[in-house]
Amino acid sequence: MPSENKNSNMEEIRAALLRAQYVVIAPHTNPDGDAIGSALGLALALKKLGKRAVALLDPYAEKFDVIPGKELIYAGDVSELQPDTFVALDAGSADRLGSAQSFLESTAVTLNIDHHISNTGFGRLNYVRAGGSSTSEVVFDLLSGMDGFTLDTEIAAALYAGILTDTGGFRYNCATAETYIAAAKLVALGIPFTKIYDSLMFSKTFAGVKAFGCAVASAEKVDGIPVCLAHILPENLSDIGATAATVLGAVVVGLLGVKVAISVVNMAIKMFSRMFS
Repeated sequence: MPSENKNSNMEEIRAALLRAQYVVIAPHTNPDGDAIGSALGLALALKKLGKRAVALLDPYAEKFDVIPGKELIYAGDVSELQPDTFVALDAGSADRLGSAQSFLESTAVTLNIDHHISNTGFGRLNYVRAGGSSTSEVVFDLLSGMDGFTLDTEIAAALYAGILTDTGGFRYNCATAETYIAAAKLVALGIPFTKIYDSLMFSKTFAGVKAFGCAVASAEKVDGIPVCLAHILPENLSDIGATAATVLGAVVVGLLGVKVAISVVNMAIKMFSRMFS
């Protein structure tokens, strides 16, 4: 549906969530840490507010099990869900929602919350912090400003995980002073931040290590520009038993003289990239 407001203010988004009774939340398909953390963090918060809330999430890598709220993931027939409010998170366009895109037409209130510059403003109400660190930081600010609402440890852990992953462990230049302040406030709530950091930044499956090895083996610098390209072939994926979740993040980073690293994965053609200042 077309948006009523290209970019609503945060109070309008808060008001819509507080009015809601039954909320379906969906981030983009093949979710990363920010998609998972923002979706489960918001679902936990809405449950705490007395709402019925479920999250629609594709299967994801085992390392993300450190993020609380998995019990709120809906695994049934989505056509049976009849929410009064639908929230799209971390999706730059409607087609990134996969089958959950249907809720944009069937639900009375649709909210689009994101941080991507490319966001198309596809919700009835939109809050897009273009170029922000993460959708999880936006959700943190959204919840922190709700009168009488206090984040608990589970909500805080989910949002911290999302911020952590989308900033590359606070290494990317999208992490601002406000991002660090938000993270500090979440840590102050007693979250197991070391466990979360170790799980999300250092733990890898064997298939994940093999996928990264395929990316390294195929890596080439592009003549004349600071770009590194890597290509993971279908036979590579078959040999290592890889899934979309496995190859997420198989990008060759840390190369001197390289500002953009791109891995092209022949799994219905997916592309992952990292940019460096």
